[in-house]
Amino acid sequence: MGTQLFTPEFKEEAVRQITERGYSEKGSAVLCKRARLKHRFINDHRDIWSIAAMCRVLKVARAGFYVWLHCPVSAGEKD
Repeated sequence: MGTQLFTPEFKEEAVRQITERGYSEKGSAVLCKRARLKHRFINDHRDIWSIAAMCRVLKVARAGFYVWLHCPVSAGEKD
């Protein structure tokens, strides 16, 4: 298995999906949004793209995604 390259089209599609599904009000600004929003996107689209690919494109740690997956709401957000 070689290193998989991600085209600008892949990144544009991720931003488009995020924008259309209401994950962000500013399409391209999603790459700068907090990790929780990115984790939610990754979880919702894991059947389309690999988790590793989305983590790499969205610049979040894969380990952080799995931590979020097992505990998606922090104590401070439960109020």
